Amino acid sequence: MKPITKKNLAAGLIGPLGLYPAFFVAWVVLALLDTYEGRASLESASDGLLLFLGMATVGLIYAYPLTIMFGLPSAAFLRKLNLFKLPIVLLISLIPVSILFGIFVPTFYGWLIYGYASLSVAFLCWLTFKWV
Repeated sequence: MKPITKKNLAAGLIGPLGLYPAFFVAWVVLALLDTYEGRASLESASDGLLLFLGMATVGLIYAYPLTIMFGLPSAAFLRKLNLFKLPIVLLISLIPVSILFGIFVPTFYGWLIYGYASLSVAFLCWLTFKWV
């Protein structure tokens, strides 16, 4: 197997799993905010964790196809132009989210949540490609 194929395969398989740490971090931040405001309980925190892990799992249904159909070809194009740098990869990763939310659900908060998820997948794909 060619090294570039191995890197693409690894990035495509591992990158979408970046949803789990991203949603875990979001859960921690929201749990800390609830604690600060005096609304948190152990039960609500554990329910929130299950909700965020469920969101990450459902997000894989979208993350894998979008990574294969949009992310990997974009990465190959950026490498060909010698522009495969993290800031550019992160900006490019917001294109599918912006298109989908512009057409189907034009809400700013939805775009923020899915944009955050897209950035986490793009970041882990980029790291995986660089490390493999």
